[in-house]
Amino acid sequence: MKKSTKRLLGVLLALTVLFGLLAVFAVADSIDPDDYAAYGSECGKAPGFYHVKSNGNMIVLKTNKCLDKEKLQPNEKYYTLYSCSACNKGVYEYYPNQQPDHTPVDVPKVEPTCTAKGKTAGTSCAVCGIVLSGQEEIKEKGHPDVNKDGYCDDCKAELRYHCPLCGDAHEGTFGGVIKFFHNIAYYLKGFFGF
Repeated sequence: MKKSTKRLLGVLLALTVLFGLLAVFAVADSIDPDDYAAYGSECGKAPGFYHVKSNGNMIVLKTNKCLDKEKLQPNEKYYTLYSCSACNKGVYEYYPNQQPDHTPVDVPKVEPTCTAKGKTAGTSCAVCGIVLSGQEEIKEKGHPDVNKDGYCDDCKAELRYHCPLCGDAHEGTFGGVIKFFHNIAYYLKGFFGF
């Protein structure tokens, strides 16, 4: 079989799998209205009721109980859509007059570094990732050089000025004069191209 034919068959197979997955996700919330059962009613095939606590066959298909009120569509309520794997009936569990039902998890503090910002400890929702408390930015520390050796005390980055013309640090009074003339020479070199 030619290489191009194999490649074409591979692309067709990948597209078939992709469209199959899209179809599965597209119909997750499109259960036939005849296949819905009232939440709390009795399931004919599974032992128990259409209720998460009394029916072990309930599978969560979709939920919006993590959304903030601003993200809900008009006239939409907080809900979870279940499907009973024993009888394939869909069941909506509604949460009237409820605030978003986030699942809080602790988020540890991120220490700032010399060049990167940090964050305070806080909590966020394990499901949707929204920040619930804390997690404020902490400004980066900068490069401390307490002993004035030209190197950062934390990350050891070199902090001294380096002349763009010769690469030296030019420290002290005499170095300041040299730095002045070297800077002029550097800019003249760039301007005239020599």
